[in-house]
Amino acid sequence: DARRDLVTRKILVTSAPITYRSPSAPRARPSVVASISITPSPPTPEPGAPRDSTYTTNVPDRQTDRPTDRPTDRPVPPPSTSIRRTQPAVTLTLVRTMTSWRSKISGGGSKNIVNVMAFYHQHHDFEMKLSRAIQTVEKILDNTRRPQIASDVHHRYDDKYSLAEFVTNTSLASQLNCLSRLGLNAEQLNTLCAWGASHSVSLVFTAKEYCSFVREVKREVEDPRKHVTQIGGSFNITSKVVTTVTEYFWKFESQWELTAIKGVGEGDANQMIIAQEKGACELKTSTKTSPHSEATVPAATHSVNITWLLKQLGGNGGAIDSPNFSIDRDKSTCATPRRNEDVTAALEHFNRVSDWGDDIASYLKHNLFNVPQRSAERPLSMGAIEDTDSIFVPVLPLLEAEAEAAGDIALEEAKGEEQDVNGSVGGGGGGAVTNTPEGGVVVTLSGAADEGTAGGRCLQSVDANAFLAEERRSMRAKCDDISQAFPSDGSIVTAANCVVVVTLTHIKNVAISLWGRYGPAK
Repeated sequence: DARRDLVTRKILVTSAPITYRSPSAPRARPSVVASISITPSPPTPEPGAPRDSTYTTNVPDRQTDRPTDRPTDRPVPPPSTSIRRTQPAVTLTLVRTMTSWRSKISGGGSKNIVNVMAFYHQHHDFEMKLSRAIQTVEKILDNTRRPQIASDVHHRYDDKYSLAEFVTNTSLASQLNCLSRLGLNAEQLNTLCAWGASHSVSLVFTAKEYCSFVREVKREVEDPRKHVTQIGGSFNITSKVVTTVTEYFWKFESQWELTAIKGVGEGDANQMIIAQEKGACELKTSTKTSPHSEATVPAATHSVNITWLLKQLGGNGGAIDSPNFSIDRDKSTCATPRRNEDVTAALEHFNRVSDWGDDIASYLKHNLFNVPQRSAERPLSMGAIEDTDSIFVPVLPLLEAEAEAAGDIALEEAKGEEQDVNGSVGGGGGGAVTNTPEGGVVVTLSGAADEGTAGGRCLQSVDANAFLAEERRSMRAKCDDISQAFPSDGSIVTAANCVVVVTLTHIKNVAISLWGRYGPAK
């Protein structure tokens, strides 16, 4: 019955009537059999405190077919999962279809149907990831350090502002390092920052696909079965069926470009290619019908505005500096560490970049990678690009009861081999944006970000740099694994394309970690 179904779903229903409606004849359309109002849960009672032991059913009278209230004394099953909500009351409706049950939630100002259990599992998954990240932090920092979740540390109200600035600057550095993994180099970053000083700057991903006929091949296929006819006692005639099969081969080509555009991108001087990749494979069909369009231009196009990101790197005299996001607490529009224009603009930026990266990764995985192209000699492990949990997410809402910087020695150890030997990009910024031997950039936080946090509980920039170093190390290890699992032979599903998917997925994970603390942009 509906009550038993609620128990199996492990949903806490507060003391509210459950209404049963039993139709006199079967209906073709789904019928609502239970409607429960869920209100914010009251405080958990002390052990031994009395509980509600009855509930009311509205059972239709057999003669009038009208519901009548009949209180019963059957005990209510104890709930196994408590759902606490601060939003207005919502309504859970169980709908009986011809073959199964389904549930939906409405009310409470929500715009979409919400799955309670899915929400619970997402929250549980976030908590598990956060717990694993804290275990990694304990390995990164000194043994004497004991950072904790912000809600578990007694802190000042100003520490909330410092924490918001800390995680936002760390997210910016992480995003720039990911863009460097996609192909952004130091010279290009200089150019983008110069563009961003006076114009809007966008990143545009454009993909093209082509399919052309190559050849027609005919071959004979023998039926494995043979027919033997015996003539007399000493002669046998063996026959077999041979089928002529005609196969048609096509060349499928794909190419994509990641381009930075100044303004609307009019003219070559206002466009700059950051990364590009092309590949081809051979397709086979049994009919002379092309499996894809002769030319799909564009096959996909996705753009995102990164002007806000570049403005956070503005240094003195046009030099590139480390991320310097801060909240203007003197503005009249600054209400709380979350409700202010600066944080809202930051969340809108991370929201845009996350959606942009998700769209590109979706195209590569679900469109381009689904083109049949390789034989069964070397099956590809596509799960390698789905599992990105091994990449450390440096955005953590941590405070420390006695926040002490790890020191300059720890900073040097955190940078490791990736410390630039050529100095900072643009000739300034205190070495916070540095070059790599491969031509990319490494972005770290400078000590200037620690100003105004003395005596507080927020971690220091040297700690963020240690987190960013671990992120780069784990990202490099993941890319090495991908290079071993996928080919680099000019086909479609190559290691280079898979690295793009993993990097964009990590950008999304970093943005989600920021939203998990401060909520999505609105």
